[in-house]
Parts: sequence; C-alpha cells; structure tokens
Amino acid sequence: MLSRVGGGWAATVLGAALAISVAGPVAAGSLAPADCNDLDLHIDASFGTPTCRAASLSNADARGRAESVQTKGALSFVYAEHVVAGIHTYIERSAPKDVVDRTNLADRTKDWGPQFENHGFAVRRFAVTTETGGLDLHCVAFAKHWGHVPQSTGYGHRIVGFYCSALDQDVADAGIDRLLASVRPTD
Repeated sequence: MLSRVGGGWAATVLGAALAISVAGPVAAGSLAPADCNDLDLHIDASFGTPTCRAASLSNADARGRAESVQTKGALSFVYAEHVVAGIHTYIERSAPKDVVDRTNLADRTKDWGPQFENHGFAVRRFAVTTETGGLDLHCVAFAKHWGHVPQSTGYGHRIVGFYCSALDQDVADAGIDRLLASVRPTD
C-alpha cells in the first residue's frame, strides 16, 4: 500500500500511463481520434479524462470495428479496447495476461494473481514497475468475449483492457467491481 501520496507520485503514474504502447491486431496506431460519445465502448468518467480512438478494420472480405478508451486520473489509468467482428470474421479468445503481453508493460509485470470472474469478465491482478523503477503500480487486466460465432472457436465481440493505480485499494474487489460495472457495452 502506498502510504504517502503527493505530486511526485502522480507525475510518475501519469508518466507511466503516457508511455504505454499497444501492439497486436488492433494496434493503437491504427485507430484514429474519435468522439467518445460516438463509441459503443464507455468507461465511467470518474476514472479520469477519456481519450478515445476508433477505426473500421478491413482485410479482403473480412471487416470489423475497433474502439479504444484510455482514461487518466491523478493516480491511475485505464485502457480498454472493444473489437467487433464483421462478416466472415471472428475474434479469438484472449486471457487477461495476453492483454498485457501485447503492451510495452509486459516485461515489467510481476506478482500475477489467480484468474477470477467479475461482471462476466475474466480478471487477473498483477503489479507493474514504472519505467524509472521507483514505483510499483497495482493493476488488474480483464477480458470478456460474447456472441459465439457458429462453426468456429471465436466470438463476435471482445472487450479487453487493464487498470493500474498507485493505490492498492483501487484494485481490491470493490474497486474492480466499480470499474467493470462501468464498462459498456456488456453484451
């Protein structure tokens, strides 16, 4: 637990949030800035000021849509991604750890807890050391899939993301419940 909170801690956490890069099928660079009110994906505003991005995805006859929301609070940040499969496509299942493994945080994670479920999301707690190495952030990764595509191993929808805070009570059961209850759409 962080016993002292001050401007230095906030600057460190905010700096860590700004340094995140996401790789994989929906890389942050492939999404364009978007009006958060136009997205299907929403996260409660109490988690910080949102930055939203979106894109229609296309590859031959495979089409879909991707949206991301990143919020930054004084001592925390959230990144969430919603992908919708199009005609002739499906989304493969991702575990919560897979979500973080696609970011530049992957090699700084430790203390992965067991997987559990909350609001239909698969969830795992973990810690990440900031780039400067001076602070461990308390984090949770989450993943939810729905709309199984017949005759496939995939799904029509996926929401994945993670939440990190300098305060360990933010990733306690009540904090996780508050976050995941605020993520929309749910199904």
